[in-house]
Amino acid sequence: MPRNKQTARKSARIINTSDSDQRQSPQPQQRQQPPRKQVNPKKGVAAYRKDRVSQEIAKYQESRDLLLPRAPVLRLVREIMKEQSEIHGNLRIQRFALEAIRHAAEAFLVNMFEDVNMLAVHARRVTIMPKDIQLIKRLHMTMNDFKKR
Repeated sequence: MPRNKQTARKSARIINTSDSDQRQSPQPQQRQQPPRKQVNPKKGVAAYRKDRVSQEIAKYQESRDLLLPRAPVLRLVREIMKEQSEIHGNLRIQRFALEAIRHAAEAFLVNMFEDVNMLAVHARRVTIMPKDIQLIKRLHMTMNDFKKR
């Protein structure tokens, strides 16, 4: 059961009309607000999420820019180059080569997730799971072995 936010309310004071109390100035009574209606939180949230997801999908389908940030890709490439530079000497990379790596990595990930999503749909699921990714890896390995023959 979800917890609801409860606001503190002042209770109305009862003023006695005895002689001793009439000498004191009575405080004005505050109007009590009617209690708020309980709104079913699940009703509005489900529609909001559905609409939000479809908007997000449309946004990413329309966009032409890359989703992989430049800095993490650069750090990964530098780390790999540092390991290789011990063997091959000092290595450098051009900016366009780094952009090509970003394009290739994003294309690989998008294609992999498309295949993983097809597996999840085939299993009558909406959520992709690690077992889908493992199966896709195995299928790609067997297809590559089959192509080599």
